[in-house]
Amino acid sequence: MLHTADWHLGRSFHKVGIDDVQRAGLQEILDLIERKNVDVLVVSGDIFDRAIPSAAAVANYNWMIGELVARGVPAIMSSGNHDSAERLGVARAATALGGIHLYTAPDQVTEPVRFDMAGTDAPLYIYAVPYLDPRAYATLLGTEMSHQALLEKVSADIAEDLAQRRQHEPGAQAVCLAHVFAQGAVTTESERSIAVGGIESVSADVFAPFIYTALGHLHRPQIVAGEQHIRYSGSLTKFSFSEVHNNNQVVLVDFHATENGSVAVEKIWTEPLSAQLPLAVLSGSFSELTEQTLVDQYAEHFVQLTLVDDDPPTDAYRQLTGLYRNVLDFRRQRLTPREAVNRTYQDQLAEVTTDEEICQIFYTHVTGRDYDEQTRASFNDALETVRAQLQNH
Repeated sequence: MLHTADWHLGRSFHKVGIDDVQRAGLQEILDLIERKNVDVLVVSGDIFDRAIPSAAAVANYNWMIGELVARGVPAIMSSGNHDSAERLGVARAATALGGIHLYTAPDQVTEPVRFDMAGTDAPLYIYAVPYLDPRAYATLLGTEMSHQALLEKVSADIAEDLAQRRQHEPGAQAVCLAHVFAQGAVTTESERSIAVGGIESVSADVFAPFIYTALGHLHRPQIVAGEQHIRYSGSLTKFSFSEVHNNNQVVLVDFHATENGSVAVEKIWTEPLSAQLPLAVLSGSFSELTEQTLVDQYAEHFVQLTLVDDDPPTDAYRQLTGLYRNVLDFRRQRLTPREAVNRTYQDQLAEVTTDEEICQIFYTHVTGRDYDEQTRASFNDALETVRAQLQNH
């Protein structure tokens, strides 16, 4: 089984389109499926980034579904908080005939996909829980208005369904997909909060009935509550600079027949996804950021740049963006305390002799930005207007 999640097809990175990168990531998954002889693909929510996805996102999705069907690889996919469950679930009965099982509604949670195991009569059942917003489903399912209460209810329903199946198949075991925020997990900047009433997490206890839980929603790959069999695969690609050190990956799980005629996890391991935007987070003084070795290494990367310098050149932004061609996030940071900078500012004002110099010092001090030619021209136009008005009076 190959576990992935959070494809977010159609998402951009700081307004840079990454549809080609996402297509390459999907191709990597297909290559892994073939290379590792994967029997089933599971995708734990957020297939799309928006409820109404872009044409390019739909094209990538359609291509991936077509490839899976053509290769005869079944897939189980659940909707996430970014997906429109209604749109994703269109024609789900028809796609299931091709082996693509879409879980988008709560009434599907007790309708698992059955897989026969070699060496035993006991099957493996894969259940999938779509993202359930308490505001939409708590009343319907008769629970409190919280993710914890909803997941407890759903988990109990699944456990009851599995118990009934075990009356005829005593060794049957279950895997579950869920799109949730598990307690103790680590977030990044790119996830959308699912908090309701200030609470968005669920305890790992709700996953007790399952021999493996394939989680989605958080973009950093991680194990939950120290339990190797409860995992976030992480996202298909990086979506924020906070994820620059994420090792994007998929999780592979082998199951085997046990001596007592049941099913168990034999092995869990990960495989990297290399189709990523080249990202860099750089911070330093102007002289440090313009060192040629650094520029040569990151000139073509997509960069978050923090200039830590109290006295950079007035055109530092222009120079730096000339060296690093894809600066998507530029920040300024002071080295000295603001009080010291304020004293310097007062000293600078005391030394100026022209209105133009006052404008330059004021603008740089207040905004922290470079006084470039466009800004200079704007201030000069404003000064000329004021001077003309004063002369008329």
